Amino acid sequence: MINNVKLKSNILLKKEKSKKNNDIHDFIKQSYKYLKIEHRDLFYTISDCNYLINKGYIKEAKELFKIIVNLNNNKYNVQINYLQNKLNEIKFEQQMSKEDVKNYTLCMEFGRYYLEEEKYEDALKYFIKGLHLTNHNIFNYYIGKTYYKLGIYDYAINYFEKYYNKGTYKIGKCTLYLCRAYKYTSTNHEIRNKNFINRNNNLLQKCLNISLLGDYEFVLDNLFMSDRKKLKQNKR
Repeated sequence: MINNVKLKSNILLKKEKSKKNNDIHDFIKQSYKYLKIEHRDLFYTISDCNYLINKGYIKEAKELFKIIVNLNNNKYNVQINYLQNKLNEIKFEQQMSKEDVKNYTLCMEFGRYYLEEEKYEDALKYFIKGLHLTNHNIFNYYIGKTYYKLGIYDYAINYFEKYYNKGTYKIGKCTLYLCRAYKYTSTNHEIRNKNFINRNNNLLQKCLNISLLGDYEFVLDNLFMSDRKKLKQNKR
């Protein structure tokens, strides 16, 4: 009786898995049809690819990504680069050894715990150790954040920029921290304001372009709103 129940459950699981796979393949075919036949804007196909990545259909996402790259006319370089970063990060994580995963988990858990407890020196030790042992890009973000909390903005910028170049899910928050850190590092008001406008314009535009894919809600904090108003005034 037990074996019969197990057999039925296994058959049901296989059917459900098969249905999901068929649904995904239909989803890709539909996305390709809209793009090629109905000439839908490439951005929607990029969004479809992002959806597949988030749902864990990496093989299918790669297939769609190849089509996107071939059809790109430089209009969506930012979004495509972001998808490439996500795929690269997933590949990197898949190639991590058991020891790497163990070190990652340990350093991340302790580092984030001490960060929340505002014990920044202790947090920094674990994040730096995690980066050294695993070379995972996310540790660059957390090291930058910890240095930012300590008020060591030059070091924070260095690590935030490393993360930003290949960043994925934390790129929104990374942008906010970078914008603030850039402003704090210059003592001369005119130079500080000029650097803020030039550098932050590029950062914000890139990040806002990525946020259209819906991975996170890109919201500027209240402290930053006054700076944004100044930026608009200076543009005029």
